[in-house]
Amino acid sequence: MQCKNCGSEIPENAKFCLECGSKVINDYTEATETFKSDKEKSTSQPAKIDFSETDVVNKTPQKSKRKIVVITVIIVVVITLLAVIIGLALSSSRLFNKEVETTSEISITIPNVADVDKSTAKTILTNKGLIPIIQYEYDNLVELGNVTRTSPEIGSTVKEDSVVTIFISKGPQKVVSKSSTIEWYNISSVADDWSFDAPYIYNGSLTIACYVKFALPVKWKDPNNSGHGFGTASINEISGKTVPIKITYAKKSVNAYDMSYLALIVPLADLDNKKPSTIYAKLTAFVNGEEKDINVNFTMSW
Repeated sequence: MQCKNCGSEIPENAKFCLECGSKVINDYTEATETFKSDKEKSTSQPAKIDFSETDVVNKTPQKSKRKIVVITVIIVVVITLLAVIIGLALSSSRLFNKEVETTSEISITIPNVADVDKSTAKTILTNKGLIPIIQYEYDNLVELGNVTRTSPEIGSTVKEDSVVTIFISKGPQKVVSKSSTIEWYNISSVADDWSFDAPYIYNGSLTIACYVKFALPVKWKDPNNSGHGFGTASINEISGKTVPIKITYAKKSVNAYDMSYLALIVPLADLDNKKPSTIYAKLTAFVNGEEKDINVNFTMSW
């Protein structure tokens, strides 16, 4: 065996060269040391792996991400379906409750209270579970103070606690007296001449149309030239309530013995008497230039 440094022959088992002193390295020793060196490297310092260059490392997160996305989509779909189902269930429940409430409401047929007095009609409707309110109207057939009709109409069906309007008769809109008389006081020593049509009540006012010939010139007191004179009326000649009356005339100034037309209109509501049997009227005028009252009285039956 030769020294690799100087080329001298050295014994087989020598560790150093006798000529140059170099360490003897044979193939076995070199291989052993190389193995030991590699082994020491592997145990003392683990090998580093570049995961960025492997397909396995890159593919595993992608699969995991897809799986997460799929699971998320499934969860969202399931939640949406559950919300829709719950919403439909609640809606059906509300509809069912409304149907139950509707069917549980009590229906009432409005009873026949026609021609019944106001007080009795109110009691009947109240006992039926209805709310009566009152209105008034003229009626030529139904007696004053009695029911003419209802709204909703009699016989119709309404819910409990519904408002029902009862219409009460105010009597005929126009009522003509059955018989009547007139009495007047002359404005002078010469007799005047009065005639009249049958008195009638219309819309709460008493109207008496008169035709007169005065023995002296008469001018109705009407400072505003409105076409209406004025006076007062009462149902008692001596005492009692007095109300103003309106005089509608055809001519403001009337000559002696000329026929003149006038209508006396008495508001009965102010007189507190819907059908008076007597009217005592005082008509204000200028008689022969002097202001005075012209007195005329009426009696009536209805």
